[in-house]
Amino acid sequence: MTNLEQRTRARFGCQLASLVLLSVLTTGCVSPQSVRIYDLGAAATRSQPLSGAPVMAVGEPFMLQILNTDRILVRGDDGSITALAGVQWTDRVPALVQARLIRAFEEKGRPAIRTGSGISADYVVSSELTAFQVNTADTPTVDIQIGVKLVQSSDGKVIGARTFRGQQTISTIEGAAVREGFDTLLTIISDDVAHWSASVR
Repeated sequence: MTNLEQRTRARFGCQLASLVLLSVLTTGCVSPQSVRIYDLGAAATRSQPLSGAPVMAVGEPFMLQILNTDRILVRGDDGSITALAGVQWTDRVPALVQARLIRAFEEKGRPAIRTGSGISADYVVSSELTAFQVNTADTPTVDIQIGVKLVQSSDGKVIGARTFRGQQTISTIEGAAVREGFDTLLTIISDDVAHWSASVR
């Protein structure tokens, strides 16, 4: 065997060993942790749209970047924020809240669309989420706070503004209990937003 053949075989052997090692590291040695995924946007029975009801364009709520996530956040006694291990939402929190607000309007027979859909709307529902987490101080609770503005599409005039906040006690800080707490509280708050918006027009 010539020196060239020996060097070629040696180089090929090194490359093959590297590929085998990479395969072991990415598939064999480390198994990803199982993540349980929870949804807050379950479909509901929709009412027949009210005749002549104004169309509501619901925007995705603004939220600080650190909170704009698909993770379930927990605020500790010391004010620190961590993510609940092994669980996550099906989408980012603002997208889930937007979907639930639209659902609340539709359940009351009021046509609702997402902003930017290209469909004309009479009013825009603009909002900001300032809390969407589990609080562990004293009794564990789900905490949601959202500030809502109702804006006339025709002239951009704000005709109403209100902050909605609620807390829901949960039995334990585990996935299923946390999901149920968020689902219950978000339903209440979304319904309150839809009812309030009808009263200020």
